[in-house]
Amino acid sequence: MTAIDFENLDLDALRAEANNKYKNLTVRGVVFRGLMRVSKDERERFDELAAARRAGESRVTEFYRDVLMLVADDKAAAEALLDEIGEDAAVLDTLVSLYFERTQVGEA
Repeated sequence: MTAIDFENLDLDALRAEANNKYKNLTVRGVVFRGLMRVSKDERERFDELAAARRAGESRVTEFYRDVLMLVADDKAAAEALLDEIGEDAAVLDTLVSLYFERTQVGEA
């Protein structure tokens, strides 16, 4: 990692540091953005999805698919990937687990 000149920070250096700190997960070209990299509205939607799941208002596969679609950069490509996975809960669980491991705040 390049040393940061704290006396002369610029936006490019800040972006590079953020990219190192807040990772995304990419699967077959589909970028799943970390929760720190999505908009405020998308984070609020994630909170709603999580609350509904905790309350038992959604199936686990539905929750996984909704979360992955929410954080996907390219919705059409993500939908195609998820359609290929289908309702395979084990694969969806693995993908979501990898997503949260990879995008965990503070990992670099």
